[in-house]
Amino acid sequence: NNNKKNKKNNKKKMNKKKKKKSLLAIESGYRSLAGEEKGNCFMLEAKASFPPSFREYLNKTGSFLAFKYPGLYRHLGVRVLTKRQVLEKFLHKSFDADGKMSVDEVMSDIKVNWSELRSPALEQNLSQVEFVPQTLLRDPHLDYGRAKPGILFDPRHPLLKELFGRDPVFPGAPYRSQEWLEFLGQIGLKKDIGARVFLECAKRVEGLARGGDYEKKSTSGRDTRDAKKGDVDVDVD
Repeated sequence: NNNKKNKKNNKKKMNKKKKKKSLLAIESGYRSLAGEEKGNCFMLEAKASFPPSFREYLNKTGSFLAFKYPGLYRHLGVRVLTKRQVLEKFLHKSFDADGKMSVDEVMSDIKVNWSELRSPALEQNLSQVEFVPQTLLRDPHLDYGRAKPGILFDPRHPLLKELFGRDPVFPGAPYRSQEWLEFLGQIGLKKDIGARVFLECAKRVEGLARGGDYEKKSTSGRDTRDAKKGDVDVDVD
């Protein structure tokens, strides 16, 4: 009799545990909707797709439930996020996370779908992320690290090419193509001579008039003399 009672009690305990872990996560494991956790659980919109490395990052956040019981989850108050909303909320954090997320893969996906994804919030997020390779005008493959779009100049502009041609302040490969430059221009790349850029140009002209050279620290804060291949002369159109 005691054995039977113990078995029944064990079954009840197991059933209670199963009920608590009833919400399947995006790929594995379970999430509870108790207390504060409820506000940190979401579902991905059924049609939302992401590059594998970013989807892996989303799974590791533990914030997403599998799209298995959408009706039930909505009834329980779980928000369904569109692709744009996911990027607005998680993209910036993903760049700071430790992992193997492919920055170029994610940014390429955003660029291709930009007409659908574009929003003021996402533009702001992208403008604050150091994801664009920065390099010299003449050699887009030299490595000077990554920078925010608003730090760099459009290499297609004649005046900017002439004044800053020897500084690593231009987008590098693969972000040097026409398609990429058009995209970067929408999230901060300096492509026109507005008030801020005009002042930068004026300071550069003043420096040249005083006998300065291009080896001073560039707009990005990097010294061109630290380049892997040394100084590079640039032919100006």
